Amino acid sequence: MQNNTIFGSDVYFKSGRPYTDAIAWEADPTGVADSTSSIQAAHDYMKSTYGGGIVNLPPGLFNIAQGPLNLDNSCVSLIGAGRGATTLFSWHNDATVLSIGANWANAKIADLTIYGKGVNQDTGSFGATKSAIVMAANSGNNSKISDITVWGGYYAIDTAAQDCVFEDVFAGTSYGLSAINCTGAIWIRRGKFDTSTINVTPKTSTNNWKPDQAFDVGDLVVIQNYIICCVTAGITDINPPALANYGVNIPDGSAIWQLYAPQKYSALIYGPGARENNLDVCDMSGPYSTSLIVDSPTAFIEARSVIMDGGLSFNGFWGRFSGGHLSGGIEINGIGKGLVIRDYCAIDNSNLTVSSGIKRASSTTNPEIGSYIIDGCFGFQ
Repeated sequence: MQNNTIFGSDVYFKSGRPYTDAIAWEADPTGVADSTSSIQAAHDYMKSTYGGGIVNLPPGLFNIAQGPLNLDNSCVSLIGAGRGATTLFSWHNDATVLSIGANWANAKIADLTIYGKGVNQDTGSFGATKSAIVMAANSGNNSKISDITVWGGYYAIDTAAQDCVFEDVFAGTSYGLSAINCTGAIWIRRGKFDTSTINVTPKTSTNNWKPDQAFDVGDLVVIQNYIICCVTAGITDINPPALANYGVNIPDGSAIWQLYAPQKYSALIYGPGARENNLDVCDMSGPYSTSLIVDSPTAFIEARSVIMDGGLSFNGFWGRFSGGHLSGGIEINGIGKGLVIRDYCAIDNSNLTVSSGIKRASSTTNPEIGSYIIDGCFGFQ
């Protein structure tokens, strides 16, 4: 294997795509040695020699402490052995694991778990400033990212990509304002954003932390703009506890807490620059103050069968939501062309907030510019 790092796949796999294995470039599947330069060398060789092909990552843990891995100006795919079988991680280092640059196109990233900073028993410094995956503008054309789990980092995924498909992606347990931040134009199919590292059932209400106070398992309190959950009942100390990363116990008198989520946290934010975006069959029922935020005057959002238990905040050009579950309220801050919500359940009139100058359409067949339609929804009159 060491002497045969590249396989012409017409011979080896009959696929027509050249292939190399990261182990042949001395990547360490035990996670002890840093594998950043080895995997990067495999990618760079395929890029310079073929302009594309596959870098295979076999089962194992690959330490990307010196990250990021840079994919750009190529059609090179990064393929693992399966979600959970192949893991790229930087959980103890505040580094981006995967940076996808401009003109990475017509390729795939698949069958991987990616851990950014602050998860998997990271007992080091609290939080993260770098996102686990970062995608630049003009990246991802005609490409697919599928069957991956992404946890940790400031955002799990921070993407400005365009015309890229995300399919069967699990993302969450991050430290920024959302699990995914999108300022581009992407498709998300079968996304799951309800991940949590807490092994107890959290309560629905949140209180402020208090000294010398008895708390029960599942109680939620706010400290330094983060929510922590009580995992062992007890009485708190006289001073607030220091925060710890996801999955790490936070001792506090006789009580023990674990990090639950940032106080203001969403599954997905479409930020400035977001354009045509699609959501199909996605679960956003995690620990979110608002499940989905659309905050871009250029954003077109088409969503089908999406669960948003934390509610929706819309300030975009145009949106159409059909056939899902929406609770926790709707806040309409601004509309360009219009907003349509149809065939959703659990919508409550009392949880609808509309900015001045925006009105409900008088006709569902010919709505006015800058108006909204909520039609055929259970619980809304």
